Amino acid sequence: IARSCAVVAIPLVFFAVPRYGLGGAAAVMGGTRLLCDGLAMFFAIRQFRIHYPLRFALRILGASLALALVVAPLAEFVLVPPVLLPDTPVDKLAWFGALLGTAALGALGALVFLSVFKLSGGIDPADRQRIRELRLPYAE
Repeated sequence: IARSCAVVAIPLVFFAVPRYGLGGAAAVMGGTRLLCDGLAMFFAIRQFRIHYPLRFALRILGASLALALVVAPLAEFVLVPPVLLPDTPVDKLAWFGALLGTAALGALGALVFLSVFKLSGGIDPADRQRIRELRLPYAE
């Protein structure tokens, strides 16, 4: 269901792009994907009587919001990438600085996310035990 429903996004993109541009196309693709996956999850929960891990989802949401609150203002107002204009030389040092700044911002975001996730309880002990039983590398 989740995959076949996503086919609807293709014709919707043709309507969205002329009116809303690439942002509209991204919203259509993302929204259709969320709708289809949500529909598949609804059917799976109803059919198999599985329990949705709401507390885990709330911990992920909280950590994601903390990450956004820290990273978004820095990305918007501090980390301004150099603009590439036609017929102007490329300032390689400015691009390298922007690349380093983006990497540092990504590392800061990961640190904030992991810290808040860990402080809010992290992975449930039962899930942690299942991960250990899979014998994945670096699962400890």
